[in-house]
Amino acid sequence: MNRNIAFLIHSKKYVTKSMERAEQHLKQLAQRFGYSSEKLEHGEYVIHLICEGEATYQKDDVCLFFPVGNLGNHPLEKDRFLKVSVGEDKVEVINDYAGTVPVFYANRNGLLLSNIEPAAVLATETTAQDISYENVFGFMRYMHFIWEETAYQHIKTMDPDSKYTFFNNSGSIEKLYLKSIEVSEKYATLSDKEVAALLNDLNNKLVISALESYDQIILPLSSGYDSRMILAALSTRPDLKEKLYCFTYGSIGSVEVEAGRRLTAELGVKWDFIDLPLLFLGRGTLEDIDQVFGASLHMHGMYQLEFFREIKKRISIHPNACLTSGFMTGVPAGQHNSLLAIDGNQPLTQGMDKFSQSKYWTNEELEQLNVFKGQDYLNKAEQRFRQAFDRFEGGSITQKAVIFDVWSRQRNFVGYYPRTLEWVIPTVSPHMTKEYAQFFMSLSKRHLDDRLAVELMFKYHHPALSKIVSNSNGLRSINNLFENGMFFVSRVLRKFRLNKLLPQSYSNNGFEFNLPALRHSGEESIYPLLSNNKMVDDVIGSIIDKTSVEKLYQKAIKGDIVSYEKLITLQAIAFSVLRFK
Repeated sequence: MNRNIAFLIHSKKYVTKSMERAEQHLKQLAQRFGYSSEKLEHGEYVIHLICEGEATYQKDDVCLFFPVGNLGNHPLEKDRFLKVSVGEDKVEVINDYAGTVPVFYANRNGLLLSNIEPAAVLATETTAQDISYENVFGFMRYMHFIWEETAYQHIKTMDPDSKYTFFNNSGSIEKLYLKSIEVSEKYATLSDKEVAALLNDLNNKLVISALESYDQIILPLSSGYDSRMILAALSTRPDLKEKLYCFTYGSIGSVEVEAGRRLTAELGVKWDFIDLPLLFLGRGTLEDIDQVFGASLHMHGMYQLEFFREIKKRISIHPNACLTSGFMTGVPAGQHNSLLAIDGNQPLTQGMDKFSQSKYWTNEELEQLNVFKGQDYLNKAEQRFRQAFDRFEGGSITQKAVIFDVWSRQRNFVGYYPRTLEWVIPTVSPHMTKEYAQFFMSLSKRHLDDRLAVELMFKYHHPALSKIVSNSNGLRSINNLFENGMFFVSRVLRKFRLNKLLPQSYSNNGFEFNLPALRHSGEESIYPLLSNNKMVDDVIGSIIDKTSVEKLYQKAIKGDIVSYEKLITLQAIAFSVLRFK
């Protein structure tokens, strides 16, 4: 089956100039990335699809059904997906357990549904008066939206693991929580070796079944456990190893590049280093991201498009190729449990503060901005996080913390990764299945915390890979004392800028790509901020004055990464303002 990548559904009664602009946005988006678009009708609805080749759908007298997701070579529910059924007077949408394909919906002048936020903004005649500053506060504070909210009062998103039924005539919505993931103690008493064996078998099954039908497999390989799990499974099949091409970006001597080189050398897999040209903050790539995400994501992911463009310079892309990633591999395995340190007694916002993205705009800084002053928006953010946390029923605090992480930060921020790359190549996430999540919800707390089960799998079933350094749980090797000692020395020497005295494999060089890209493209990097567009200046000025924006830009140009990160949430909103009626 061909892939349906994007959709827009609206009532036939809802025909306005703004809807025509939304339809045109989808057509232009299809043209921008080289896909086709198709317009269908059923019952009271008009459906627009962006698809690879001909649209994939089924139609009878009762309903029109179409899926959204990576449909090419494996079952729909084995990755990110939506199932959409359009009836005579209602639309039913089912999403995956993590809600990784967003559905933006509104009921202004009739029902509107799309997985492309800019289309929803255009179709609903959005104006500056529709901005929700309560929602924008959370967006700036955590660099992602939290639960069902968007930047706008009238547009919301579907909850994860749900079936929503939208009724056209009444405007009502029936919401059903599917409860796809259940907790158990099935594997809670197993030994380390038993857990490792089960996970190894599951990993092999999921990765191989997801990828074996492709003729070319592209794996962006880092030093982390997620891509390493995919590499480990593929290495068990000589035919899949032959199809595999691994690439790593970074700087020579960085942990990422050195680990990628050594992992692939150990297994005899094709690998190449990508030296990014760092041109990804040019206007064209910024607009690529904006056209897909709008203000639903801070301006992020442009470098991934540049990364893939560089890959295409190294190899010829097969017509039946895919890119595979470890999206939703680490978090269901307990990646952030110790970081979040949720114990049921402290505010959830306190746990979310520990992510690096939550350290740019502080509570104190935001409270100083007039639009947020005295509004108690931090408490509103806590309430939204609490909605996500409390929704998952049963289980221990540890298990609830895992699904909370999946449903908040992973869904609303890290989901950018497959949602970006799927526009340039079929993108497969082998572990994005409820079977994988269910396995970890059946382990003991000890095996779930900090991905111990994953480390045990490497230790007992891939010992050579376990000896090579990773940055997944601190900068260390799972099973190599010498390696750990050398990287301890490198961390000490790096504080004094003496790490280059060590052999390249242990020099632990840093890699920063945003600031060099910013310096290369200058003010264009933060377009349309500082573009002298009156509407942009007025809307952004209601949050922060233009002089402060200019100061943040000047500090960023001089090397202050925090100032740059502060700008990119504002930049996403500024792009969206260009679509206002």
